[in-house]
Amino acid sequence: TLTQIDPASRVVVDTFRVPGGPDDVAVTEETVWVTTERGVLWRLAPGDEVAQRVSIGDVSGHLDVAAEGPDLFVQGEDGPLVVVNESGESDGQLYGVAGDATDVAVHGDLVWVYERSEGRVVRFDRDTGRRLGETPVGGAESQDLAATEGYAWFFRGSDATLVQIRAADGVAVKAVPLKGTFGAISPAPDGVWVMTTSGGPSGTGEGNLYRIGSNRAERIDTPVLLGGLPYDVAAGPEGIWVTNHDTGTVTRIDLVAPDSREPLEPEPDDRVIFYYS
Repeated sequence: TLTQIDPASRVVVDTFRVPGGPDDVAVTEETVWVTTERGVLWRLAPGDEVAQRVSIGDVSGHLDVAAEGPDLFVQGEDGPLVVVNESGESDGQLYGVAGDATDVAVHGDLVWVYERSEGRVVRFDRDTGRRLGETPVGGAESQDLAATEGYAWFFRGSDATLVQIRAADGVAVKAVPLKGTFGAISPAPDGVWVMTTSGGPSGTGEGNLYRIGSNRAERIDTPVLLGGLPYDVAAGPEGIWVTNHDTGTVTRIDLVAPDSREPLEPEPDDRVIFYYS
């Protein structure tokens, strides 16, 4: 199922059934996209009560998706990188990825792809699909890729390292050591949030949430300890959302201004995750 949550009230608004085991979610301007463990893409547009299956040609295997504006970028392990518009149609433009490509990210005029079999992150021109350059990052059985203003970010699960790649020339400018063997990245206005855990979906149940600033790729503040086997992270203006694999829940972490002097008081029906004054 795909669950819609109101961020203000934290109430489940609606639930949609998606055949085949939902695996990942992306949102374009007016459309929600869901991939499944069977390598199928589903589309849920405003007013739809049932998700619609979308044909994406020869793309198969595990699908990774990235969205910006009206465009959805779909990368299959055994197929090319395909761009789909909000109607579920592809313009036929293909990006020349090589080998076992597992992850895609997009920001502005650049598209980034991790070619796992080659151990590198490749950057493309978004408008033409032209291959601009490659950045060696090493092999990883578990990884994630994200893009922000001026940088791409790659998490290498083999040694829990976050690699910062400069968009201008593809140079890996910083490697940040973290903890864990499995991770997920969500862009933030001044860097990224990185969630890590040990062992992936069958891990230990403990994890950490790191805030990494773009300036010199430095860790900011103390990592937040997470429980419930954290599995994915999404950052928004209202806070940070973390899915918990072994409890079937979503944890929301509110952002509080550093100069705030008044402690947050929980609402009567809130469940307190941690309290710090």
